[in-house]
Amino acid sequence: MKVKTIITLIVTVLFFAVMTILTFSARAIHNASLPLVTAEKLKSVQFPFEYTNQNGEITVGTKSALAIENEMLGGDIFVLYQKEKNSDLRYYVRLAKIETGAEYGGFTEVLSGIGYGDKVVVNTDKELYDGCEVTLNV
Repeated sequence: MKVKTIITLIVTVLFFAVMTILTFSARAIHNASLPLVTAEKLKSVQFPFEYTNQNGEITVGTKSALAIENEMLGGDIFVLYQKEKNSDLRYYVRLAKIETGAEYGGFTEVLSGIGYGDKVVVNTDKELYDGCEVTLNV
């Protein structure tokens, strides 16, 4: 065989070998580019409140409510959810617009925007945005 033919054959085989490797590792490469997040459910915290009892006296009681740590309120709050894409169940985040209530013991009551079953992102290695696909750190 001629040298040009051998070189062309080698380049072609190498090209298809690299393409095959990339095809089989595409999902791993994609996942490595996604933000890695840690998520937790919010806690239920006892909040004190005042009310007037039957005798007309002001009494202090407690109510259990979904609460978020005050340190988390400084920035955007993202909630984790799953959605099917290309026949795979994947993780995404949505920007939560929460309404807050009482504040007590380092926690703030969540009135709306996050539910009891929702997991909130507590840590990420990359910047997040609404609808961003993420990898869950287990």
